[in-house]
Amino acid sequence: MDKATVIHRLTQIRKVENVSAVPPGAAPSGAGVAAAEAEDVQRRLEGASNEAKDDLRLLQEAGWTFGAPEQAPPGAAFDVLMDADGHLKLAGRALVAKIDPTLDRTAVEALLSRTGMNLRRELGFAPNTFLLEAQDGSALNAARTLNELQEILYAEPSLVEPIQSRED
Repeated sequence: MDKATVIHRLTQIRKVENVSAVPPGAAPSGAGVAAAEAEDVQRRLEGASNEAKDDLRLLQEAGWTFGAPEQAPPGAAFDVLMDADGHLKLAGRALVAKIDPTLDRTAVEALLSRTGMNLRRELGFAPNTFLLEAQDGSALNAARTLNELQEILYAEPSLVEPIQSRED
């Protein structure tokens, strides 16, 4: 994977404004909010592709709740994104970054601290590849910012996508 490809892919993603997603088990505050908020999300997706509307339905069926960002429990909100393919995707705070393998662990940790990233774990499939968590904001914004740095070979958010059922 090269940085130019990742950056191009990130430019094709746009955030659906004033809507957030909350994963199953982390219900939004306030009783009875889900139905009204689901209708509001549907309105915000007016004119969106049928794929996006199908994705929304599948995510809701899987237990995701959609609503205004301020109604989400602290730290539980995911950004709702639309990709160039017309599908919805969700981004929390997690992202994967490959950092220049010539940097030692101390330099990597200093870089992550300076950029507001928490190190979750090192991924074993490639040297200096990490699962990170953005301290503030979304993984999408963090990935865009990290990709501007020379020490970052690439950074991309970990996206949640619904899996379409197959027709046999």
